[in-house]
Amino acid sequence: MKLLVVDDQAPVGAIVCRIAQQHGWDAEHTTSSHGILNHLKNHSIDALVIDYLIDDQDGLAVIAKLREAGYRLPIMLFTGRPELVDEEAAAKLDVLRILTKPISIEELRTSLNEARKGVFDQKPA
Repeated sequence: MKLLVVDDQAPVGAIVCRIAQQHGWDAEHTTSSHGILNHLKNHSIDALVIDYLIDDQDGLAVIAKLREAGYRLPIMLFTGRPELVDEEAAAKLDVLRILTKPISIEELRTSLNEARKGVFDQKPA
C-alpha cells in the first residue's frame, strides 16, 4: 500500500511517513501540492494525507481538484488549525478524516487502518 504525505513542514511529513511505514505502508513525502495531479498520474498511490494550509491554497481546494479529476482514493486532511476547516465541505469531498497537529500516533494509526480498508473496498474482487 502506497501513501503520499503532502505537508510543507518536512519534519512533520517525515514523522507521518515513519509512523505509516511502521504500520505497513510504503510512504513518501512531498512539501508542495503543486504537481500533485501529475504525481498521481505517474505513480500508484493508494491513500493521501494532505496539510490543510499548503502552498498558496487550502488542502480542500487541492482535494476538490483531485475529486474533479476522478481520484477516489482515501484522503486524510491534516491541520494545526482545525477551527479553519469547513467540516461540511470536507465531508462533501469524502475526506476520510481530519487529523489535528500535534499528531496523535493512535489517531493516525486508526486513520491509516480505515484508509487501508477503504482501498480494499474499492478494488475489484
